[in-house]
Amino acid sequence: NLMAQLLSIPEKDELEPETTALTSSNVSPMRARKQNLFQIYAVAACLVLAVGIVFSININGGPSPADIVFGDDILYHLHHDIEEIDDITNGETYAVLDLEEVNFSMANAGTRLVSYGAEQKLEVRSAKPCEILPAYESAHLVLEGSHGAISVIVINNSPVDVEFSISDERFAGIILPMEQGNMILVGEKNEDLNQYVSMFSENVEWII
Repeated sequence: NLMAQLLSIPEKDELEPETTALTSSNVSPMRARKQNLFQIYAVAACLVLAVGIVFSININGGPSPADIVFGDDILYHLHHDIEEIDDITNGETYAVLDLEEVNFSMANAGTRLVSYGAEQKLEVRSAKPCEILPAYESAHLVLEGSHGAISVIVINNSPVDVEFSISDERFAGIILPMEQGNMILVGEKNEDLNQYVSMFSENVEWII
């Protein structure tokens, strides 16, 4: 480990012959060794502190590596469902689903929409259970946005550490930690998702 490596560094008097100045010095070998040990412990403490600061910044300032992998899984799932997304983006006829139909699918992930209608300007064209992570339940809604289909996914896995953005060559989105899981909104790169984030975060209720 780090401490063992530092302690294994030969002392100066082991690397070089004693000089006349050192022989005539009033500093005893024992005192010199204590000073060297103190310096080693001081350096080690500084290194541990620096590592701790970097680790803290990573935890508090951005998504964890596991969260980033989760974001990649979301994007992979969207490309798996790309045919339906493309249909809605291209204006293919999909009936607007009512609240009961939407909540029937959302119940799979232990969630429901409290309200949904013309006042929210939401037109959900598809709602179905889906599998993103094998050990967790999720539901995938697809609604009509300003620049194509918008996917809203709810999943009852552990909430991510912090809200963060995801994107690839086509899509851009955001993952939001919620009470009992996560909500993800993804659309075309030129889609403004802010209004939909507010609509769904205020209307999604966890029932698990």
